[in-house]
Amino acid sequence: MTTSTYCDTQLHATHTTTSSTSTSSSTPPEKYIISLYWAAATMTSTGYGDISANTTLGRFIALVAMLIGLLLYGYCLSSIAATLANTDTPRVRFQEKLFVVQEFMKDHGVSPELMQSVISYLSLVFRRHRGQAIPGGPRLMRDMPIQLQQDIAYNDAQETLGRVPLFKDCDSGFLRQLSLKTHTYLFMPGDIIVYEGDMGREMYFIRRGTCEVLTKDRKRVTSTIGPGQYFGEVGLIFGDYRTATVRAASYCEVLMLTRRDLDEALTEFPLIAKQFKEAASNRDHLLELKSASQRQEDLEEIADTEELEADRSVEATSHRKTDTSVKVFNKYSDDYLEPFKKFSPVTRLFLKLLMSRVFLPSGRYFQLWEGFRVAISLLSVFTVTIQASFLHTSGTFWGINYFLEITFYIDMYLKFHSAFFNENKVLVTHPVSTAKHYFKTNFLIDLMACFPTELIAYCFVRSTHEYALHIYAVVRLNRLIQFYRVPLAFNYLESGVEMETGNIRKWKFFFYLVLFMHILACVWYFSACQPLFKLISDSNDTGLIYSNHHFCHNSSWTSSIESFDFYKEPIITQYFISLYWAAATGASVGYGDIVAKTQLEMVLALSAMIFGIVFFGYVIASVAASLANADAQRARYQEKLTAIGQYLKDNQVEKGLAQRVLDYYNYMWLRTKGVDTDSLFDGLPLSLKADVSLSLYQDMINNVPLFQNTEVGFQKMLAMCIKPDYYLSKEYIVKKHDFGKEMFFIHRGVVDVVSEDGQIVFDTMQAGRFFGEISLVYSCPRTASIRFHSFYKLYLLFREPVIGLRLGEGCRGG
Repeated sequence: MTTSTYCDTQLHATHTTTSSTSTSSSTPPEKYIISLYWAAATMTSTGYGDISANTTLGRFIALVAMLIGLLLYGYCLSSIAATLANTDTPRVRFQEKLFVVQEFMKDHGVSPELMQSVISYLSLVFRRHRGQAIPGGPRLMRDMPIQLQQDIAYNDAQETLGRVPLFKDCDSGFLRQLSLKTHTYLFMPGDIIVYEGDMGREMYFIRRGTCEVLTKDRKRVTSTIGPGQYFGEVGLIFGDYRTATVRAASYCEVLMLTRRDLDEALTEFPLIAKQFKEAASNRDHLLELKSASQRQEDLEEIADTEELEADRSVEATSHRKTDTSVKVFNKYSDDYLEPFKKFSPVTRLFLKLLMSRVFLPSGRYFQLWEGFRVAISLLSVFTVTIQASFLHTSGTFWGINYFLEITFYIDMYLKFHSAFFNENKVLVTHPVSTAKHYFKTNFLIDLMACFPTELIAYCFVRSTHEYALHIYAVVRLNRLIQFYRVPLAFNYLESGVEMETGNIRKWKFFFYLVLFMHILACVWYFSACQPLFKLISDSNDTGLIYSNHHFCHNSSWTSSIESFDFYKEPIITQYFISLYWAAATGASVGYGDIVAKTQLEMVLALSAMIFGIVFFGYVIASVAASLANADAQRARYQEKLTAIGQYLKDNQVEKGLAQRVLDYYNYMWLRTKGVDTDSLFDGLPLSLKADVSLSLYQDMINNVPLFQNTEVGFQKMLAMCIKPDYYLSKEYIVKKHDFGKEMFFIHRGVVDVVSEDGQIVFDTMQAGRFFGEISLVYSCPRTASIRFHSFYKLYLLFREPVIGLRLGEGCRGG
């Protein structure tokens, strides 16, 4: 297909003028380009018709090329769609669960602040593990051999656990086993890790970041602890209440060890187990720990009043949940001036240009500016390319572009003052550090993107004639580098799970589509009407035609349009003609009324065909992947429902009972969309999970006389043991004489207390009532039959978790 023989004998140029597509007098490279141009037009289904088969062999080859191109395009499209769908599956599944959690909390009236804390934490977990693992759940590499898992866990945790006096002299085999039992949790600045007075048998080891130990009123810091330090040993060893509140001062990575996991590790090490048992029985040591904590608080109480006031101001500034956008430094403080002393006097002169304030990445002003900056970058791509191809003499466009560049320079200056998170997730805010960070990262690329290259061109051309303006406009294309911000912004928005990404992708593809067509149009017009590097007095002798301040080649595509005179059209019409060709070629329509005439135009046309089919293929594949993932949960649930139906059929279950089972699962889909309600808050740290659970169930707990006036710590643990359960209308919840270990709370709906045969209704209970407390306490048979009157849901509290609370072991499932 690329040989000159094929071109000369099998292809026929349809141009009626002296066409450069004629192969008889072409060189081998030109023949290759012509053949490649035909192959691209045929295999992408563009089919201009300017080069067509003229013999039987040629038609057969064209037929094969069409079919191969169509099959290749379909295969590539399906492969891209499958790859995108598989890549995006973890994010979609995690997002589905997050949305169910969000709706669950809204439905139960959880406060907006607490809801935001849950959403922010789950989003942080997703960004860390990409939906492949959650804290407290199965490990990311759980499918490896156990010895290899221990090696990985020991490598990660040995430095942290090895510093703890409890485990310092323990056998390495025990530490390997213990490392595999720890769970890693992430905390953001201001997150509470443990509350004073709460129950818990967990111990925490700080791996990265810093934490603050707070006073009882949580207004002052008694101490700051960092990597290698620990807390919670009182709860782990003695099962007693927490002695202090600990809060994350920065982004923290903390290892958590529960008493249950410790006991499992100790089963293989009886000597160490004996030592821990003896330590747990030493109540004097527990009293010493409590006394030490109390003495620390007493010392803080008698601290200087001025220091207390200063501490309070620091607390409010550091961790208050507000929209702080700017951090301002005292220009005369030692903390601010000290970093400047490390530089030479010359460097310090430049550093004096820095402001004594920085912009925080979480602030609203910073985020609004970043959005504005991305929009300006996108707009600049349009204005710069239009100016370089069409409107180089327009004073308006020169003014617009230079105005946009002012924002580029302002942004560069502000970037020197943008706070950032270092490799340990600690927020760095000093202006000297932020300036160094920007200088080492994006400064060079931003400088290249706004460097005034037209000034260099002016040094050589030294003219303001329109031909010189065209050169200046072309050399300003380095501003297109600013576009790197746009895909980064879209990737950031799509990478999270806080909001639905469907609309974001629609806008992304819309902007990319418009931009793709626009750039194709500009390049196509530019190929025919290129800038001149010297002023020409007589364009007729050079094969050029003057039109709208451009010199266009009369052998280009601009001369092949027969329906009108292209050169007499206004510049806006010429732009839309170029855009029309770009759309027809990029979308593989190929009307054939505007075709390539020169070798350069053929290269551009075949590139446009290939890039066009790849671009639209990627868009279609992305949409297909999104639709597949959007319906994946429904498909999995339907598959499960089909399997249940087949099981009921195979076991010849009575039709009425089988229908009740199917009705239940259909109702569960309407309520939960296939998400397991028992695992809604899995992955949350215990402190946050306890706060959410208490917010959900505290009123129900306080309605039960058995639990009234109990401590908040006990109520938190009790709340975490309550599980939601759903029932259909007329379904029995419990039957008389059945054994049970659960207590029920009515959230919504109505239940009836009925006779054994179900004919007589003794009592009707509505939302807020409870039943089953006798079976919970004494584990005795049910004293009455209770049936749902109108379907909705109950909450269950099992006997085993309550026993675990009594023993100080926390919620043990249910």
